[in-house]
Amino acid sequence: MWTFWIFSFLFVLQGVQAADETPSSAAGSVSSTHAEYDGNALLLKGHVILNHGLGKMNAEEAVLQKQETGREFPFSFIHLEKGVSLQLKDNAELLCDKADLDFQTLKGSLFAQEEERVVYTDLTGKGTPVKLFGKEVDLEMSHSEGEDKKSSYHIEAIWAKQAVTLHYDTDFILEAHLAHYRKSPAPHAQQQGFADFPGTITALPQEGGDRCHLHHLGDLIDSTKAEIDLLQRRFTLYHPIGHLVSSLVPHSANSAMRFHADTLFWDEPKKSLTLNKNIHVQDSALGTITAEEELKLVQEKRGEKSFIKTLATKGKTRLDYLPAGDLTPQLLMCHGSMRLDRNKLQALFLSPEIHGVVPEDRQVYYQESRLAALADKGTLDFAVLESQLTPVSLTLMGNVRLFALGKETPNRCSLADRLVYAPTTRTLILSSNPGKRVLFWDEAQALCISAQEIHITQDPSNEKESIKGVGNVKFSFTSEESALLHQLFPFYKKEDSPHE
Repeated sequence: MWTFWIFSFLFVLQGVQAADETPSSAAGSVSSTHAEYDGNALLLKGHVILNHGLGKMNAEEAVLQKQETGREFPFSFIHLEKGVSLQLKDNAELLCDKADLDFQTLKGSLFAQEEERVVYTDLTGKGTPVKLFGKEVDLEMSHSEGEDKKSSYHIEAIWAKQAVTLHYDTDFILEAHLAHYRKSPAPHAQQQGFADFPGTITALPQEGGDRCHLHHLGDLIDSTKAEIDLLQRRFTLYHPIGHLVSSLVPHSANSAMRFHADTLFWDEPKKSLTLNKNIHVQDSALGTITAEEELKLVQEKRGEKSFIKTLATKGKTRLDYLPAGDLTPQLLMCHGSMRLDRNKLQALFLSPEIHGVVPEDRQVYYQESRLAALADKGTLDFAVLESQLTPVSLTLMGNVRLFALGKETPNRCSLADRLVYAPTTRTLILSSNPGKRVLFWDEAQALCISAQEIHITQDPSNEKESIKGVGNVKFSFTSEESALLHQLFPFYKKEDSPHE
């Protein structure tokens, strides 16, 4: 095997090196089983090893083109072929079939055989593994010199092209057509659409409607663009469409959550996923949630299963619960925020306030087949029945307005401070704060009730109702009460109720 210091080799071949130009022990070196030099290029074959300012290079064949003397590695261009590996100084490694490295333009191109791909392996942050695959890889490099005039080269950015796959942190796999890995701060403005801060990968699909695909332990998310902050372990996906195997009820074999939105921000260390704008989520255990501004999921793992610990929204939110069996579909809507806590089995719905008052058109809204209600805030309590979250109790508080729905349902309305409703038993309790009264009116029965509480129950066998007033019950309204009902419910007819 031929092993030599480059300056010594050039002295023998050219006879131009002065006697006082003895190479230092730190000079670059090459070795191979066969070498030829034509005055401009050095041709190496067989077990080629190059120690360079970029790192250690291995290949079966190499062509080194001379740049100028006076450098520890006087070649401007290196071509490597067959079994190429580049072991970089930052513990990263590149494997390919062919490589062209130009140290004047500080560019590099790597190529794979027809059925293979170029492989880049890196460790970032606290040792999180990264593997980037592509049919072709382009490099952007930087050059610096130390006080000893030694040249050092570093990879600034990596472009992977065609059939790109990223393996990250053992559990994440991203598939794309193009990926840009920014390893160091960008020296100048970058191409629009690509992140320019270090430790970031930007991935794009092939033009024409294709998408990037992110896989994670059974999760699958498609997007029009993906950005990964390797140092912080955070993902940003644009126009995501996908499903999570996590659900609000993790024990179901078919549990899943499907969604789409404008963007998805996945913070892996915090186990949180935040969807932004035009959000649509369908959970197998709950129903459908739509949100205009933000929806945040926090995951928790128990054994081999992951489930949604909390689900929180901001802005206008709608929950459509589609129960199994004979239960009635239910709808809940709020304009402030919603928070569903899986451990408490409870969802909280809030309204925005202006100077401490909730506007009437921004109240929480509840609806089922024959009734609807408005209130300043509400809670919905669940039970887990047959792998579903089943609503068992609805509580509405603050300026409660209850009214009937449906063309065939007689007009009725009610005002209260609090409403408690059990959907499974169809039991409803309306109550008032101290010093106030519940008002209830039913047109079909010509019924007016004013009391501290009103209880409404329904016989499930024949749907007959029982309406009962509790506490200082009156069967008429004052003129003020009647005027208030007419103001809030235009269909209320004053003449149907006698006045005090």
